[in-house]
Amino acid sequence: MWAALPAYTVLRTTRRMDSPAIPNGNLSEELTMKKTMAAPTMSMRVFEKRADQILAEFQKTLLPEHASEVIGINVDTGEYVLAPDSHEAWEAFLKRWPGTLGFVVRVDGGPVVKFHGR
Repeated sequence: MWAALPAYTVLRTTRRMDSPAIPNGNLSEELTMKKTMAAPTMSMRVFEKRADQILAEFQKTLLPEHASEVIGINVDTGEYVLAPDSHEAWEAFLKRWPGTLGFVVRVDGGPVVKFHGR
């Protein structure tokens, strides 16, 4: 079912010089659809299972030195990026593999963020 879903798209504002309606030579803004993520290459169940297997392999070499760091795994290629927090991990992941579905978790498998209530 997951593979049948369309690729994720997002609206972006672009400025185009070749737009037919450019009064007084000013730039016009047009909304265009840009694909930002490729279609999924596997079902979510297979994705999660493979991500857990890859994480287990990386944990053998990364623990205990990098236990509190966050890992971003490209499940399609088996490559990863390390960062001190999830925000930086996602930025590094998307910079290296734009438009790719990623798996981001702490290296030790623990929670990335803890909420402390009153």
